[in-house]
Amino acid sequence: MDTFISWAALLFSGIALIVSIRTQLQQRLLMAKQIAAHDREVRERLRALVTASLSISGSVAGRHSTVTIVNAGPSEARQVDLAFQAGTSPLPEGERGDKLPIPVLQPYGSIELMAAISNDCHPPFHAVLTWRDGLGQHQQELTLS
Repeated sequence: MDTFISWAALLFSGIALIVSIRTQLQQRLLMAKQIAAHDREVRERLRALVTASLSISGSVAGRHSTVTIVNAGPSEARQVDLAFQAGTSPLPEGERGDKLPIPVLQPYGSIELMAAISNDCHPPFHAVLTWRDGLGQHQQELTLS
């Protein structure tokens, strides 16, 4: 009888050991999933979402045109620049030289640039918007119309 009890205790110990090892393996997998989810969340928080748009409005005093660059993301964008194809920029050279590149565009911030629309220079404008944020360098091709 003592031998039977000893073997039963050994069997239960073996089963407990197997269950313990499986639990540890599952915990490692769960921790890896939690870390991956946290990393994705952090990357999203670090991402700046910079966009640009062209606004043309008319009034009795004349036509008023602006190019607006907006950071719609939760992170600041650095070295924001807007480059148009050669000879098609609606931005006067002084405006571009004075305001671009933008050193820091705060989260949910925006900046308006004066645009000069004429018969020689009219929409659509093809541009490349570039910026840096916590995830690195980004580039977005835009058509402003």
